[in-house]
Amino acid sequence: MLVNNPKEIAYLSPRVAGNAVYMARVMLSIDTLDTETYSAKSINLSDVNIFDHLKLFPNPSSEFIHYQLPILENESGFVQILDVSGKIVEEWKVNSYNTIGSLDVSNYSKGIYLFELNLNNGKSIVKKLVVK
Repeated sequence: MLVNNPKEIAYLSPRVAGNAVYMARVMLSIDTLDTETYSAKSINLSDVNIFDHLKLFPNPSSEFIHYQLPILENESGFVQILDVSGKIVEEWKVNSYNTIGSLDVSNYSKGIYLFELNLNNGKSIVKKLVVK
């Protein structure tokens, strides 16, 4: 498949173009929702609370989980990956300059983990992360 414009990748169906779609969406900061027919639909972030928008995709995954953190300018904190028993599997610092990234889960055991974002202002978000 030949694509002339990288933005075109972000709007393709993940079923057709795979993980490249998710990476393009993260790199271009494009928020989309995939419908049951796998077509992409844009959403307006001004209509929703940005703190509710910690994104993990694809989820579940057996290789990489890509994340987009809702950290505002001059905020900082840390991310923890916890197993179901509460043991910290990984931890790293984050701030408004590193809100997008990927987590290699290929060495994780299959199962359910928690992806927890803790900001220095006391706010936190926890999302379920599934490794298959």
